[in-house]
Amino acid sequence: MDKTSLQTLFDSFDRNERISIMEEAGLAHLAVAGNFDVNIAPERILPAVLRRTPVSDDKFAFLVSESRIALGGRLLPDMVTVTLSFSAATYTGIPITGLTAASILIWEVTARVASVLNGLSLHQEELRPPGVNVTPGSVSFSLGGSTLLVSGVGFLIACHAQMLPQDAASLTYYGGALLSSVGLVDLAVNWFKTIREAIKDDSETQLNRIKVRQAERELGAEERKTVGSPATLISPENIAIESRQFGVPEPLAVHLLNRVLPALQDLSIASGRPVASVSSEGGTGSGRAMSATS
Repeated sequence: MDKTSLQTLFDSFDRNERISIMEEAGLAHLAVAGNFDVNIAPERILPAVLRRTPVSDDKFAFLVSESRIALGGRLLPDMVTVTLSFSAATYTGIPITGLTAASILIWEVTARVASVLNGLSLHQEELRPPGVNVTPGSVSFSLGGSTLLVSGVGFLIACHAQMLPQDAASLTYYGGALLSSVGLVDLAVNWFKTIREAIKDDSETQLNRIKVRQAERELGAEERKTVGSPATLISPENIAIESRQFGVPEPLAVHLLNRVLPALQDLSIASGRPVASVSSEGGTGSGRAMSATS
């Protein structure tokens, strides 16, 4: 019988790494000299493999389909609330630049998660516009609908919010080029600088500089593809906890971390590094909140 793609991927690691994968998956007792039939528990092997080898959306979809891993049927939260707090905000509210940057951060992360889910035919409902609550120094986005799209966004921001600063900083090595290719976040955060420089210099506007920086980001991302997996910066234990909290299957959770976490870090930096917290209601638990300085 021909090997499955997941078996081939697993067998491509050396013996010590295969044993490490088995240990991480809680299956070390079944290994024989580092050899193992992944068809016994593909849903446990795949996350450990993806933490070492990121794959494209198409490859992930094929691995899931071939291994018959079910990505649906989880209990999802009824509501996920993401709060971004800005330390430099005024006592009466937050500047429009901060509000714009926060909105773009949520939009970009949502767009990236939707792109992954679309490739897996899992994004079947449109996201309702979020409820937005602006208070002195912070802005909260309430995402509802009990969909994997909402849960995926909450999961990613919760994981990123828990990262230590030095671990989050290392995400830049993976490349997180933004979807907004003309640098909308830069335009929002550097509002006054943008206007001032655009007036001063007609031949090379700030917008053109942003486009150049974006191209440099994307080139750097291509050059850094061999660095490894962004998901290695989140412990397997934390991934398991947060994936259960938000109802995101663990193989999909690790794939989302690989695909979106670097861009989330990029967005966080461009937005002024707000403090992020995430809470969920319904699903596997209510009222759980995570918060850390990004």
